[in-house]
Amino acid sequence: MTNWESEGWSRCLCLCVAVSLTLAGLMFAKSWSGNAEAATKPRVVCLNHNFETFRYETRPTKCDYYVANGPIPPTTVLALVISRKMHWSHWGHTTALGRGEYHPTGAGYWTPARFKLSRPARACDGTMFTSVQVKLKFAGQPWPKSWGRRTKLKTCT
Repeated sequence: MTNWESEGWSRCLCLCVAVSLTLAGLMFAKSWSGNAEAATKPRVVCLNHNFETFRYETRPTKCDYYVANGPIPPTTVLALVISRKMHWSHWGHTTALGRGEYHPTGAGYWTPARFKLSRPARACDGTMFTSVQVKLKFAGQPWPKSWGRRTKLKTCT
């Protein structure tokens, strides 16, 4: 066998191995992402107050969380947990932790707050967080050690 023929066989073998590995990788990727819906992280329902409609969000920077038993159409601010300037340090499959500002319903000032979304559940359009808890920071006071009462959230629009 000449040197040229052995190079041809080795090139052919390398090409076959490369194609086989590529196909195996594609098949593995397809099987890994085949259940992509189960791998997606939960979202939260936010109220678009100007248009009285809802939107699904992941890591919202501003969100008016609407309570689960609030009236439809959403016409009252008493059914809201209002937040803005949100920054999320964690958005996982079971909880989400963030900080921002909270506005009490009715009247008042924007207050520094920490938010915890939890209790994910299957809902209309995927997995949604069903609960929010808030810690408020008042001037001259340390952050409270415990989270506030859970507020059940709207999960389906």
